[in-house]
Amino acid sequence: MMVLPKKVIKVIEAICRAYLWRVQVMFHGAGAVSWENTCQPKKAGGLGIIKIEDWNKAAICKYIWAISNKQESLWQKWIHSVYLKDHDWWSYSASIHASWYWKKLVAIKNQIKQMSDTKEFQQGKYTIAAGYKMFSPSAVAPRWCKEVWSRLNTPKHNVILWLAMLNRLKTQDRLIKFGVQVNGKCCLCEAGDETNQHLFFECVTAVNSLQEIKNWLKWNVVSTNLPQLL
Repeated sequence: MMVLPKKVIKVIEAICRAYLWRVQVMFHGAGAVSWENTCQPKKAGGLGIIKIEDWNKAAICKYIWAISNKQESLWQKWIHSVYLKDHDWWSYSASIHASWYWKKLVAIKNQIKQMSDTKEFQQGKYTIAAGYKMFSPSAVAPRWCKEVWSRLNTPKHNVILWLAMLNRLKTQDRLIKFGVQVNGKCCLCEAGDETNQHLFFECVTAVNSLQEIKNWLKWNVVSTNLPQLL
């Protein structure tokens, strides 16, 4: 394990975003959903993609945990002999002459001090999963997540519904905002502007289709928007 430079993390995440939104190696521009929200767990409204910077910090914390517990190893003895020299680990500050790697490790240690109780951190066996949750806490869970990620849906439909719930589908009103030359009218009924709301609940074709599905399922639900429907 090593501390990844920010430039390396930026390049890796750019490749991940390009593949997710364009199925390309690289592309310039924003994705449909911010990367911060995309990296949230599915139960918190995201796609559950690992945020590399936070995962890297969580992995490095294994070293911080080992130093704090003074585990017996040649590396530990070297750290205590060269850097700590009987100083308290949690109050230790890196020298300006220390290596870049060591300074980064100490900086992550200081982050842990601000985010959690050091005694609790030392107890038990440290896991990267627990560390990741510490650096990347989940947002408040929307109530629609369970239905969006239902196993009854195909993956393609999962993602389309996820984008719809976040109002991030490429409807014509959004394309116009991005400077795309379109007429803005609904391609199904041509009777109104194509918005997320119109596409599902105001378009005559969509309303009739939804009503037929409700009748087939004997689903007596009155719905005027997606959150209400789910």
